[in-house]
Amino acid sequence: MLRDLLTDKNVTYDDMMTKYFENLMTPKKKKQKSLAEYLPLMDRAVEHAENDATGNMGIRGYTPTNPDEDLRRSVRNNFNRWQGGEQPAPWINERPAKYVDFMRRRWAPLQSEGATNDPNNLNVNWAPNVRDYIQQHTEPQEYQRLRSLNFVKNNIQNNENYA
Repeated sequence: MLRDLLTDKNVTYDDMMTKYFENLMTPKKKKQKSLAEYLPLMDRAVEHAENDATGNMGIRGYTPTNPDEDLRRSVRNNFNRWQGGEQPAPWINERPAKYVDFMRRRWAPLQSEGATNDPNNLNVNWAPNVRDYIQQHTEPQEYQRLRSLNFVKNNIQNNENYA
């Protein structure tokens, strides 16, 4: 820009300096994060929702040697399934529109969905806890964007307590 002004014979020094400083003072538009850049936050939100005293991040069925890595891999694999339009798992006949609901269907199924490993029905709290954590750890405009892109907002109707 400055080079163009310097070669233009009709531009005065004052005009050139004014344009130069206007350019410096104009706030640059911040690049929006891609949804994939929120996956580390999702990792922490799942860990928070699990609140697992064993350190296994809620992993059932086997004893993980590296629970953090298994959680990270599961969050990413499910994100890729969700973005690819797949179902959460072959035995699940529906595909939730929101990523958090998609992840919950596979990671923390409800008794009403056939889960036998949740005798106290605690998994009903999983998605709201994940959403709450994400909302607390993002700026309001970021959270609104995540809602608009189907990353978070719960698909329960008439319940404004859920983000």
